[in-house]
Amino acid sequence: MPRIARKLLCGEFFHIIVKGLNNEYIFKENEYKKEYIKLLKEKINAENVFVIAYCIMGNHAHILLCSKDFKEVSEYMRKVNTSYGIFYNRKKGRVGYVFKGRFYTKEIKDKEHLLLCIAYIHNNPVKANIVNKEEYYNYSSYNEYFGNSKNIFVNKKVLENIFEKNNGNNIMNSLEKCSKIINSIELEIEFEEEIDYNKIIKEYKKKYNDKEIIYKLVKELKISKNKVAKLMKTTVYNVNKILKNAN
Repeated sequence: MPRIARKLLCGEFFHIIVKGLNNEYIFKENEYKKEYIKLLKEKINAENVFVIAYCIMGNHAHILLCSKDFKEVSEYMRKVNTSYGIFYNRKKGRVGYVFKGRFYTKEIKDKEHLLLCIAYIHNNPVKANIVNKEEYYNYSSYNEYFGNSKNIFVNKKVLENIFEKNNGNNIMNSLEKCSKIINSIELEIEFEEEIDYNKIIKEYKKKYNDKEIIYKLVKELKISKNKVAKLMKTTVYNVNKILKNAN
């Protein structure tokens, strides 16, 4: 069956999400994360596609790309994922598809959305409770923004256009502000994470009541209020009320 042609997206920034088939942890081992990052670097075409941010988790990865031609983005991701699929199948002694489809694409609407997306991508390992701060995670582009990485290939010229002042303090302040925002609202860039929230809630119910669980989900796990409302089958109004009364 022929594939349906993708609708070309407006704008020049694209939030790409790749995920393992059947939620398989295709990047579980650090060696595998390093391989995917290496391929992102090797397959880049400096004239047509620029990498702005990335974060490789256990069963999925986020990549923020910049290009004037979405066909170039699609071709770039095809090369990266095909090469990784060959690597993964060889290492695991298996055959068949590795990724769930080709990739997901989220259109970046404006500069505010772009900054939120950059912060969101780097915040993934913090939200998953893998590290306490973005800078402690070795498989994202966060430290490249401040020159603290040996594997720098995010495009500096594009970053200069994104941030008003291209210096470490300005970038960090901008990302910190955006991190606070993404923890308090439901974004379109929200994506199914590795955390099994229903399992966590089930365990919480053994020790806490619903109000305590809601508080812990928002304050400790830093899940958005909208998402907590859906998980706990309540409203955002009730979530806000519980948080207000707890303070």
